Amino acid sequence: MKLLFLLIALIASSCLRSPYEENLLDYFPPAAGDVTSSNFSAPNGSDMMIVTIHGGIFQERLETGHFSLSQGTTEILLNVPLRDSDNRVIFSFAADELLGGSGYQLVVRRDGLKEAASRVTVQVVESGIWSLVANSDSVFGRAAIRNISYGNGRFVAVADEGRMAHSDDGRIWTAIQPGHGGMQSKFTETIRGIAWGDRRYIAVGHGARMAASDNGLSWNGWTESIFAGQSVLAITYGGGRFVAGGDLGRMMYMQDGGNWTGVHESRFGALSIFALTWGNPGGQTVYVAAGQNGQLSWSNDAINWTYEDSNFGGSHIRGLAWGNDYFVAVGDSGKIARSPNGIDWQIVTSSFDSSGVLSVSFGSGVFIAVGHNGKMAKSVDGETWDPIPPGTEGNQFAADWQIQAVGYGGGRFIAAGHEYSPDGANRIVSSFQAPVAVKPPADMESETFNSLLGDNILIVTLTGGTFSGNASPDHFTVQSGVGTAGIPAGEINGFIADRSDTRLFIRLNTSVSANGSGQKITAAAGAFDLRPSGITVNTIKTLDWQVADSNPFDTSNISAFAHNGQTTGSVFVAVGAGKIARSTDGITWTEITGTEKEKWANGNYVYFRDIAYGNGRFVAVGYWEQSPDNDNAGWGVWAVSDNGSTWNLTDRPISQSGETGISPQVFAIAHNGQNGASSRFIAAGQGGRSAYSIDGSSWTPVRVNGFNYLDNQYHFEDVTALAFGDGIFVAVGTNGKVAWSDNGTSWTWAADALL
Repeated sequence: MKLLFLLIALIASSCLRSPYEENLLDYFPPAAGDVTSSNFSAPNGSDMMIVTIHGGIFQERLETGHFSLSQGTTEILLNVPLRDSDNRVIFSFAADELLGGSGYQLVVRRDGLKEAASRVTVQVVESGIWSLVANSDSVFGRAAIRNISYGNGRFVAVADEGRMAHSDDGRIWTAIQPGHGGMQSKFTETIRGIAWGDRRYIAVGHGARMAASDNGLSWNGWTESIFAGQSVLAITYGGGRFVAGGDLGRMMYMQDGGNWTGVHESRFGALSIFALTWGNPGGQTVYVAAGQNGQLSWSNDAINWTYEDSNFGGSHIRGLAWGNDYFVAVGDSGKIARSPNGIDWQIVTSSFDSSGVLSVSFGSGVFIAVGHNGKMAKSVDGETWDPIPPGTEGNQFAADWQIQAVGYGGGRFIAAGHEYSPDGANRIVSSFQAPVAVKPPADMESETFNSLLGDNILIVTLTGGTFSGNASPDHFTVQSGVGTAGIPAGEINGFIADRSDTRLFIRLNTSVSANGSGQKITAAAGAFDLRPSGITVNTIKTLDWQVADSNPFDTSNISAFAHNGQTTGSVFVAVGAGKIARSTDGITWTEITGTEKEKWANGNYVYFRDIAYGNGRFVAVGYWEQSPDNDNAGWGVWAVSDNGSTWNLTDRPISQSGETGISPQVFAIAHNGQNGASSRFIAAGQGGRSAYSIDGSSWTPVRVNGFNYLDNQYHFEDVTALAFGDGIFVAVGTNGKVAWSDNGTSWTWAADALL
C-alpha cells in the first residue's frame, strides 16, 4: 500500500490530470524521443496502415496527437489507432484518404511511447482481400490444420499428426515437426486446440497430450492425468485463467501458472466439449463452453458451471468467440447464435445455408466465420452475416474445400482449410482487416437513475463502448412517463463540462427542482463511436465558482491555501509572494499587515511557499529574499498562527552545520491530521533538509534520505512537495527523487521511483 501511495504522489507531483481520468500509470513520462519511419509507399486502394515499433512499448491509451503522417509537405489526418499489442497499432482510412504513391513518412511522438523504441516500420495494405499463402503444403504436408492462435506477435497453427508451424506475419510459416525431441512439437497425434495467455501458448490434443511454450518455437510436453487418456479438444484463456475441455465432458482450469485443477461438474455429462471462449459482458468475467449435441454451459469463475439452452436443437457447436459485446456460437447445419451474456442465446440468419460452420474468430471489430464447402462470412454484430463466397474478395477456397480454422492477430485474419479428397491439400489464406467502428443499430436507453434537489451535473458512463467526439447534450433525451421526474422529460438542456472516451459530464442549465427516481435517458446512435453494452447515469451537485470580492495579492503569486476544518469559526489562509491573507468565507480576503507582518517580514521580502493546518494552528514556511526582483534567497522562514491573524516566528530548526554558504530555504510542509501528542508536522526544503514538530513551534531537524547536498556551489537536491496519506508522509523533489516516512524522523529513499 505504501508503494501505491508513492506512485500516486509521484504522479501528482509531475503532472496535473482530471480527477476523473483512470489508469494514471499510463501517463508516466516515457524515456524516449520521437521515432521516425523511413519513407514508404501506399498502393492505390490502401485503407489500412500497420505501425510496428521495435524495442519499445506503446502507451496503453493512444491519441491522434501521438502520431504524425505526411507525404512531402502534406499533413494527413489520422484517427485514433487500434492498439493491437504492446508494439503494434493499426490505423484505418477512408477510401480517398491515401491516394497512393511514395514519399510517406510517419512520426511516433514520445508521448505515445511508454518505453523507448529504436525504430518504427510501416506497412500499408488494402483490407478485406484474402491472399494465398503458397507454402502451406510444404509445412503441414497433408495434415489438416485444426486451430490457429496469436500471441506475442506470432501466429502458431496446429494440425493432425502432431504438426505445428509458426509465423510472424501470417504468410511465411516455419514447420515444427511432430515428435518428443528437443525442438519438436511434443505431439504425434492430432493437436486440436491452442491458446495464448499469461505470456505463453498452451496446445492440447488427443490422448490427453498438452504442451506449453513461451515463444511458439520450443515446447515442453506432458500427458495430463486429469483427462485420464481422453482427448483435450479445446482451450481458452481469459480472466487470468486457462480453461480446457474435451471428451466425456471433462474440464479443468489453471490460474497464474499453477497446477491444473479438475472441474467437478461441467454440465456436459458424457458429451464432448468442442469449443471454449471467454468474455467480459458488463465488466463481468464469463466463460462459455459448448459442444456435442448443442450442449452449452457458462461460468463466472471456471469452477462452477451452469447449463443453458443454446437453441442449436441437437446440432453440434464447433466454435465460439467474443467481441463487440456479444458471444457468437457456430456449428453444424449452418447454425449461428449470439448472446449478450452467455446465458440468453438467439439463433440468427446464417449465410451458410445447411453447410456446417467450423470456426469463428473476432478482430478489428469484425467476426469471421468459416466452414464447409469453402464458405466464409463476416459480421460486425454477430447477427447480420455477409457471405464471402468462394472466388470473391480473394476467397481462395473452392466449394470442395473444408475451412476448419480461423484466427486473428496483428491486424489480419488467417484461415486454413483442407481439400475434400483422400490425399487433399492444405491451404492457408490471409486477409488484413481495418478496424471497424461499430455503432448501435438504434438508439439505446440507460439504466434507471435517481436525482436530488439541486443536482446540476449529469454523469453519463458507458460500459464496453466509446463516445463519439461529436457527442453533445442534443444526443440525450429524458424519457417521459418513466419513474418520478427529477429532470424534466425531453431533451437535456446544458453543455458538456468534461469528457473522456467512456464518460460525459453534462452541466444542466437548470438545477433539479425536486427529488426524482427511476428515470431513464435515451442516447441517440450518433453519440457513440463504439457501441456500449450498457449506459449508467448519475447526478451530482457542484458549486459555482465566483471571483473573490477582494484579492490582496493583486498580481503577486499565490503559493498555497489552508483551512482550519471548522464550519463555525471557519478560517482560510493564503500565502505567497510577500504576503499572507485571511478569509472566513473564501470570498472576502484581508491581507495581514502592520506590526503582524513585521514579525515575519522584518524589513525583508518574504516568499512563503507552503502552509498547513493541524493541531489547532496554521504553519507557513518559505524564505527571505533581498527584494522581489532578487533571486538571492536567504534563510528559511517559519511562521505560526492559531487564528490566521496573529503570527509569530519560530526558531529556524534547520541548521547549516558544516556546509558553508548554504541557505536552508523551506519549500513544503504537511500535517498528519492528528491532534495532541499524535500530531506531526513535517517541513522540508533545500538539500533534503527536514524537521518535524508536534505543535508547529518546537522543531527537530532531520535529513530526508536520498536528497543530496551536491557541492559547495549552491547545487542541491531539494524537497519541493510533501503529502500525507495512508499513514505515511511522501517527499518528492528535484532529480526525480522520492522518499517516504511514517513518522518524519527517519526516511526511506524510493530508489526505483521511475522518475
